[in-house]
Amino acid sequence: PVWQLDNLTPGQSHKLSRMKWDIELLDGSLLTDSEHSDVLEWLRRFAWSLFVEPGDGAGFLKTGSAGVLSRALAHLVRWMNANAYKYPSQLDDDALDAYVFDMPNFLFPQPDDPASSTRSSAEEGHLTVGQVFPYLLVVRQLWQQRHVLRRSGIAPLPRKPWPDDAGANSVAQRI
Repeated sequence: PVWQLDNLTPGQSHKLSRMKWDIELLDGSLLTDSEHSDVLEWLRRFAWSLFVEPGDGAGFLKTGSAGVLSRALAHLVRWMNANAYKYPSQLDDDALDAYVFDMPNFLFPQPDDPASSTRSSAEEGHLTVGQVFPYLLVVRQLWQQRHVLRRSGIAPLPRKPWPDDAGANSVAQRI
């Protein structure tokens, strides 16, 4: 349920190099449950490829990036599961538009009590580019890894995400 990657950067917490796979989905099941084995398999292949065979000239991810990647993948797989998507090949332009539209509420659901004094600025609707960007970057990385995924028998994204924009950063700024 957890990959603990070796982090060779002195002084960094081992938590930064951890990939958690026992992600709770919105229906209460876990990604590690047998009914999700095909989704778990392609997600693991994708994540591993970012560390050992980055595509499109991207640099290798350092193991200290595993925690951020893990959180972004958890968000993506929860959203995909909630919207009946299982594979990257299903994430066409309409699906990615819906992903972007749903992101603020999916990342930071509004509390039941709107008068709550413990809400963060993100929960009040003040998202920053830095809060949103990792969740868009993982989609861009799915595109970068399309050749590796295809060689592994995983149908990739049908086309480059957000081709009319400057990329994930531009989309993050809009959100």
